[in-house]
Amino acid sequence: MTQRHYLTDSFVTRFEATIVESLDHEGRHAVILDATYFYPTGGGQPNDTGTINGIPVLDVLTRPHDLAVVHVLKSALPTGPAHAEVNWRRRFDHMQQHTGQHILTQAFVTTVNAATVGFHLSPDTVTIDLDNAVDISQIQQAERLANEVVFSGLAVTAREIPRGELEGVRIRRIPEHVTGDTLRVISVGDFDHTACGGTHVANSGQIGLIKVIRADRKAGKTRIEFRCGTRALEDYSQRLDITQALTSQLSTGLAELAESVTRLQDDLKAQQRQRNTLAGELLHYKVAELLSSAETRGDTRIVTFADDSYSVAEMRQLAKQLTEQPGVVALLGIPGDRSNVLVMASAGSAVDARAVLDAVLGVLGGRGGGSSAMAQGGGVPADIDSLRRALSAAVDSITS
Repeated sequence: MTQRHYLTDSFVTRFEATIVESLDHEGRHAVILDATYFYPTGGGQPNDTGTINGIPVLDVLTRPHDLAVVHVLKSALPTGPAHAEVNWRRRFDHMQQHTGQHILTQAFVTTVNAATVGFHLSPDTVTIDLDNAVDISQIQQAERLANEVVFSGLAVTAREIPRGELEGVRIRRIPEHVTGDTLRVISVGDFDHTACGGTHVANSGQIGLIKVIRADRKAGKTRIEFRCGTRALEDYSQRLDITQALTSQLSTGLAELAESVTRLQDDLKAQQRQRNTLAGELLHYKVAELLSSAETRGDTRIVTFADDSYSVAEMRQLAKQLTEQPGVVALLGIPGDRSNVLVMASAGSAVDARAVLDAVLGVLGGRGGGSSAMAQGGGVPADIDSLRRALSAAVDSITS
């Protein structure tokens, strides 16, 4: 089994080792070292990356049958001496997030008795899942306590404790490579003691800051998303850039930003209501105009109309209002790259809207479907003139 030196010192990033096995792992090149500082994926924490003899390390994992640490490489390496380097930026980021998670988890236990039942760390997100539904004030209370611990600069230590002496130690899941009579326990001063096989900072002050950015509640539980250290700084910088851009565009201060946005939303809703009212009035006049110029075939008035300024929803509403009148058949179209044709007949009309649509598409092309009362189709490029010709040709299919 590989000696896992990251368990005793998470700050080593360059080391010498021996490649004791070169292998193919699921179609990828890989090696096993006699000793390693590379952390393999596990316990909610992703693997380290870096290089071995200059070859990029793409993945690190534990081989189940003998618990050896497998280093997946971009290209093959033979057995023999190895110089390895761990990606420090990624390693320290994981150390900040993971130790911050320990502190935030214990803060929720201390303040609101909410235990962590899940932990996920990825390049984009860090989350814990709590076994209780917590509200914003409880989240803020736990966040304040967590940052008090960070700012106190408590020592973060790792020690092996016999399994029979683990009272007061939080154990969520025993790491898969741990098979002996002791467990590795990470302590943050006297604030938290957690069994863990991950990499951690040496002092809580190295976390910098813990900031909760989102909470999702579902089925009596809460998922907390947070950022620590450099991630918290980057998140703050992004939010600052956005708020500065908004305050500049809206000519307002940060404290008044939410109020300004709400006022804009209210104004937009009022304008939309006014637009809908005016659109309704215009539609009413358009219906009267089209009915006055409709072609009459026996007891049927036939309306043909094509316009690219209407949306499909608006054209449907126009057809609906036209056919509220008795004995009306509406043949309406919207030209464009994907033209749209709508045929609608008044209730009780003897005209089959589907048959009329087939006559339009016979000239225009495209596909469609519907019922005897309403049919719709198109989907082919058509300018307004070709669409009007197709609608006019279909009028001849309507008989009294």
